[in-house]
Amino acid sequence: MALPVLLVFLGLEFFSVPGNRRPGWGVMALAAAVVFVLAVVPNLPALRESGFVAMFEFGPFEGWQRAFSTKSALSWFDRDGFLGAGMDGGFAPTTLNGGTYLGFVSAAVLVALLLRAGARRSAEGRCARTMLALGLGMFWLSFGPRSVVGGHFEFLRMSPGAADFTPALAWILLVAQVWVVFKLVPQGSVFWRWVAAGVSLVYLFVPGFRLLEWVPLYSNIRAPFDFYQVAGAVCMASAAALAAGALLAGVHGCWRRRGLAAVLVVLAAVDCGVYARPFFQSGMDRAVWTDFLAAQEFLKSAPAEGRVYPFSGRYFYLVAPWISGRPLAAEAFNSYLQQRGAALLQGSALFEDGLLRAYMRVAGVAYLLVDKTDPDTDQALQGRLRGMFPVAFENTNMAVLAVGEPLGFGFLAKDFVQAGGDGPEVAMAALGGAEHNLAVVGMDGAAADEPGLRGRVVDGRIAPPDGGKLEEGAAFVPVGRFSENYQRVEFASAGGVGWLVSNEAWHPDWRAFQGGRELEIHKAMLAFSAVRTDGTGGVVFEFREPWWYNFCAWAAVGGWVAALGFLAVVRGRGSANFQT
Repeated sequence: MALPVLLVFLGLEFFSVPGNRRPGWGVMALAAAVVFVLAVVPNLPALRESGFVAMFEFGPFEGWQRAFSTKSALSWFDRDGFLGAGMDGGFAPTTLNGGTYLGFVSAAVLVALLLRAGARRSAEGRCARTMLALGLGMFWLSFGPRSVVGGHFEFLRMSPGAADFTPALAWILLVAQVWVVFKLVPQGSVFWRWVAAGVSLVYLFVPGFRLLEWVPLYSNIRAPFDFYQVAGAVCMASAAALAAGALLAGVHGCWRRRGLAAVLVVLAAVDCGVYARPFFQSGMDRAVWTDFLAAQEFLKSAPAEGRVYPFSGRYFYLVAPWISGRPLAAEAFNSYLQQRGAALLQGSALFEDGLLRAYMRVAGVAYLLVDKTDPDTDQALQGRLRGMFPVAFENTNMAVLAVGEPLGFGFLAKDFVQAGGDGPEVAMAALGGAEHNLAVVGMDGAAADEPGLRGRVVDGRIAPPDGGKLEEGAAFVPVGRFSENYQRVEFASAGGVGWLVSNEAWHPDWRAFQGGRELEIHKAMLAFSAVRTDGTGGVVFEFREPWWYNFCAWAAVGGWVAALGFLAVVRGRGSANFQT
């Protein structure tokens, strides 16, 4: 989010100084190398991992982008939502958290700077104008799929329930942004007025975010208004501070300047202090947390072995493994960071009750945790779940439902179906096969006489090899485990020939061993790992990340230590020279 600001700021700083004072290309290359070591290298493993996770592939991505984008500059002054009162709910995500709030004090200081030519041309004034321009640029990107004018009309569409003055104020602020653009360029020149006019047209009618999306790094951003909240707000705050410095420089008397500065700080703090309230308020009803803890105590001693699947949009349930000792089957409410196959299988299971039952069993889910008072867990969903699974524990805010015949953390499938690809049709076939005790295993080819082979997935359907009727497979058999942690799962002997399925989410860095011999891992049911076993011994799954992950981590640590040491030495020498 901050990269566009940093690149533009770098260009402005480089070309704003005389040519004889600019750093040489060697220094620039050294600086780029330092940035690479300190910022790029530690993120390379995350870049690789992002290719395996679902991100926003299975969600309403376009809808998210349109909802979580800025609609109007009204949000600069919508203190605690008083201007947006009565607006359609789609306006709220960009205003209620204060991330786009500029404030009346900051705005007054910036307007005063732009009106006073002397302060505007001072060194601090020029810096303030630069930061204001960068902040405005981030605000432009925050409109997402719409242009600024397009966002304005979307705002008007949402405003019938708002106060009568709200649309009028929005029109004034739209025009004010053009006025700011004209004030940011050098004054007194026809050429710069034409430049300002061109920039204003681009700013108003061209959706900058759509242009930025062509860059792969920015192709999957769900919430464009973060450009302003993350980077633009910092630029605006810096611009206001620099503008205040430029204005106060013209005030005579040291104590008078300090007094006015203190007054500005206090007024700004009071102006924005309303957004500090959540730090002093409980984020959740105490009774909800108490009932959640009671549910965790039940799960800690519940008899069935397996995971917990939470139905809640409130992420406090992510602490459940530390309390109950049971891992979760779902990463988060919308599964953004879940492995792609696991998220796809999970999402496909919600279409039918039978598929959902099959998914819960093969995913190793023993209990469902239902957050009864969470608005994201509506009554229709709760009624559906209660009709499928019996209640094992319940209090006012939580319900724990039991999954019948859970398969624990691994199971043996004696019969299987061959599948290729990793699309939604395979997920549906995998769940359908699981209903009939058939494990869908991803593999390039299987001999017709392969033991346990019952068919192949063709166009999303399971086709028997002989074209006959598909028969029920042998029942899945739970396989016990000796130990489990995030990087090692040790299973007991399966006791028979077949596919041992570990229902930990599939990842290419898992390895499997039996008796010291490495086994080939295949995707099972699109989401899990499976190995062919003869049942004569236990199987160990180990997670072994690439060697260069640790190299990146230690290289970054070493780089930061060296950089901080260098700065300490240089600062010490500078202080000594100054004292001398």
